[in-house]
Amino acid sequence: MQKRNSIIIAICTVVLLITGCKKDLTLIEVMQSGKWKVTAQTYNGKDTFNDMEACEKDNLTTFRSDNTYLVDEGATKCDSKDPQTQEEGGYTVSADEKIVTLKTKGVISFSVDLNVVSYEDEQLQLELVDGTDKLVITFGKQ
Repeated sequence: MQKRNSIIIAICTVVLLITGCKKDLTLIEVMQSGKWKVTAQTYNGKDTFNDMEACEKDNLTTFRSDNTYLVDEGATKCDSKDPQTQEEGGYTVSADEKIVTLKTKGVISFSVDLNVVSYEDEQLQLELVDGTDKLVITFGKQ
C-alpha cells in the first residue's frame, strides 16, 4: 500500500510540474503564432459579424516577426479583380501590451490604435474606440 501511494504521489508531482511550467506567451508571441480570421464583431454592442459578407469573413491577417502585417483576401474575393493582399503595413505593441498600433502603407496611409481587450493562444480580441463609438473585433487563430 505504501509503495502504491508513493507511485501516485510521484505521478501527481510530474503532472503538476509539466502543467505548472507552461510558459505564458506575450501578446507579440501570440500575434505572430499564426494566421488570424475574424470570428466575431460588434459595433456599439450590436453584433455586426453576420452583416459581413462571406468574402470578408475568410480574410486572414498575419503579424510577422519583422513587425509588419498583411491582410490576405482568403479563398474568396469580394471582387475577382482585387489583389490577394488586401492591406499591409507595420505594427507595434505598447510595452504594457494594452495597445496595438497599425500603420498602413499604400496610397492612403493612416495609423490606428487598437485597445487589447484579451488574448490567449487561440484568440485575440481588439477594440477600436472613436469618441462614443466602439468596434470590438475577435480573431480566431487558423
